[in-house]
Amino acid sequence: MDDLLFYLALLLAVLLLSRLILSPPPIHPSNKSPPPSPPSLPLIGHLHLFKKPLHRTLADLSLKYGPVLSLRVGARPVIVVSSFSAAEECFTKNDIAFGNRPRFLAGKILGYDFTSPVWAPYGDHWRNIRRITTVGVYSTARVNSFSPIRSAEVRSIVKCFFSSRSIDGGFTKVELKSVFFDLSFNVMMEMISGKKFHGDGATGSREEAEEFREIVEETFRLAGASNLGDFMPVLNRVGFLGVEKRLLRLQKRRDTFFERLIEEFRLKGNRAMFRRGWRRGRRSLMRCCLCRSLTQGTTPMRSLKVLSQLWGSSWPPLMSLLAAGTDTTAVTTEWALSHLLNNPETLKKARDEIDTVVGHDHVLKESSLPNLPYLNDIISETLRLCPAGPLLVPHESTKECTVGGYYVPSGTMLLVNA
Repeated sequence: MDDLLFYLALLLAVLLLSRLILSPPPIHPSNKSPPPSPPSLPLIGHLHLFKKPLHRTLADLSLKYGPVLSLRVGARPVIVVSSFSAAEECFTKNDIAFGNRPRFLAGKILGYDFTSPVWAPYGDHWRNIRRITTVGVYSTARVNSFSPIRSAEVRSIVKCFFSSRSIDGGFTKVELKSVFFDLSFNVMMEMISGKKFHGDGATGSREEAEEFREIVEETFRLAGASNLGDFMPVLNRVGFLGVEKRLLRLQKRRDTFFERLIEEFRLKGNRAMFRRGWRRGRRSLMRCCLCRSLTQGTTPMRSLKVLSQLWGSSWPPLMSLLAAGTDTTAVTTEWALSHLLNNPETLKKARDEIDTVVGHDHVLKESSLPNLPYLNDIISETLRLCPAGPLLVPHESTKECTVGGYYVPSGTMLLVNA
């Protein structure tokens, strides 16, 4: 059996090499030239140049070849953009051309066959998702309605910091990333489901929270542009590295987590319970959906079934919100504090501004943020220096276009190095 697999792999390699040698070079329009590209190797292309961290490797290449460069990773053409002007051109002038995502294995499995908000291709389905989430999640009224939740969680974290001091009043070590992850996870879960997993008044178990942390970490490890099989499809077909099995196991864990969450709502979704009023719960996205169905005299799960028809499943958007809003927020907040502690003068200016605008007798509120330009500049600079995702989620061109004066053919993957 091993010999058979070896000979099959050897035969495929010979066929691919023959096709590569015998096939004519790509023809570009006479008035357009492709982006500059470093020397490549047969079959693997520029894969040998990829070293961790990838965003720094691509930054070094852009310094040598320019802000727009062309790569070939296995069988997939890639364009790397590393300047603001070129990135702006991709997402303004060529926004429709780059409106799709690459057909990665992670998008098929974790994205419910490319129906989730992150992986859905440009079209009617994507526009429906955007319309629903814009009105129901990202609208100003909806965001402001969650302000008490965010304020309460921040106060809880501050209280936790004070209570963690040593008995003699000295310093004590605090692992900030875990604290900030718990903070963002609490905020996101209360917004979505009304449940709290950490701190006072927690209604969810710590085991569930730890399970979700593992799910998020595994999602970031397996999603994106890290699977060689996405660039050399033959590896996926022979099950090389076992990525598909890992993705299927991860998807099963994700489904189980949210099925359990929705099942809690189904069991609690009776008219008497909602009429008594769960003021805190009614702010959650899932409970508002269920309350609306009850006031209309329908079954508690009807709204979720309607969303299921639009999204392909009832929890992909929820998973996208949680995965994208927990670890990234925690990492950015940790970097901001790290920079402030390493720059005492900047920290002093920020404190003086807060003392002047807010005063010593009041707690900083979200409504005061527009009056704190220096603090906003600190946040912007942190995002510039330490973006949570240095490489944006890949896009793919659906038609020919030009970027920075260079010709980009259809089917080219776009990587923006922030």
